[in-house]
Amino acid sequence: MIVELIGPMAVGKTTIAPLVAERLGIAHYQGQAFHGLDNAPLTRGQLGADRFLSVLRNPRLFLNTMRQHAGSPKERFGFALNICRRDRFASQAARAAGGIVASGPVHAICQASAWIRQDMTGLAPLITPADVYVRLKADPAEVTRRLATRQEFPREYVAQHQDWIVRYDALVDDMLAALNRPVIEVSANEGPEIVADQVASRLADLSDPA
Repeated sequence: MIVELIGPMAVGKTTIAPLVAERLGIAHYQGQAFHGLDNAPLTRGQLGADRFLSVLRNPRLFLNTMRQHAGSPKERFGFALNICRRDRFASQAARAAGGIVASGPVHAICQASAWIRQDMTGLAPLITPADVYVRLKADPAEVTRRLATRQEFPREYVAQHQDWIVRYDALVDDMLAALNRPVIEVSANEGPEIVADQVASRLADLSDPA
């Protein structure tokens, strides 16, 4: 079973994914831009090779992402590489007979679409779909508060975050409707351990036909 976590930045995807994986005895994949399929950071040379293989695996996704993104050529190119890499994480999970992806192509597409106000959910047919999507939802003010504690985000970025969440959620609705896969919604307002318990329990119930 391939599981992909979805939710706005700072909702806890990266923290919760390994906790759920441990509870269920499955692999987890970070899906981060500069990490490999084994979750280890990549050197510049390794990253270049990884990006090349990711595009080679799904060139239609790369080309259509380039066409749909409304940014500069450099922004479009970088985003298309990022989406192809995240799609490869989902494909790797499928080949490994399952796993949980912390930040896959659905989140990345909706995240960028919300920021540039350009709907790219039409890319849905070109990505590797998960068997089930876990949508982590939290109070927008709480998620923004968490984001504000991260040093890498400038103040103006944080100030726009709650408005961004509204657009992001609407795009996720459209993306998930197009993918037509099971969706589990879990509140992420509690601590990571509690949320991980709830996600693992819901996934176990889903996979148990009884």
